[in-house]
Amino acid sequence: MSKQLKKYAFKPGQSGNPTGRPKGSRNKLAETFIADVYAEWETGGKQAIKKMAKDRSADFCRMVASLMPKELKVNENPFADLSDSELQAFIDLCRVMAEGTAPEDEADAPGLPH
Repeated sequence: MSKQLKKYAFKPGQSGNPTGRPKGSRNKLAETFIADVYAEWETGGKQAIKKMAKDRSADFCRMVASLMPKELKVNENPFADLSDSELQAFIDLCRVMAEGTAPEDEADAPGLPH
């Protein structure tokens, strides 16, 4: 910075506006915009979704996908506390359910809780 400009420069920690920016002024436009969008959503949002799903299904799917998390994190294993025999019984039950048949009696599905 030149010597001439240096005498007009703000000192460290000082601002050219000592009273500062009015509280909320930075976000006022965004808050007003969001409030307006929300008001419109309240009156016609559900109908707009139905129309989009019917008339523009590809765009509807794209919109839904954009709302989904990019990565699904699973922090717990729901099967961690099961024994090997309980896991096998669960697998057997899933197979039976997938085939659409039920075991004849409880002996066909050992290890399942009663």
